[in-house]
Amino acid sequence: MLVLLVGFAGGPLSSVVLRDWEPLRSLHGVLGLCAATLFATTGVLGLRLARGDRSRRDLHGLLGTLAMLVGALAAAAGFVLLP
Repeated sequence: MLVLLVGFAGGPLSSVVLRDWEPLRSLHGVLGLCAATLFATTGVLGLRLARGDRSRRDLHGLLGTLAMLVGALAAAAGFVLLP
């Protein structure tokens, strides 16, 4: 999860520093923000599961699946931004 969030932080930084764009103004940026939020939430729920709290097990699976799907959509939307 940490590597994913560090990579997410690099996207807006790259768009500002290297391309002189406004960060998160593209579909790719919005989807990336949604995916990062879903992955972070899934990670927090996963830590709770590891500590014995089983009350959100189904939500953890659902959010993890949604995070992967939105991440794949963000990757596809990013292809149009390639130089």
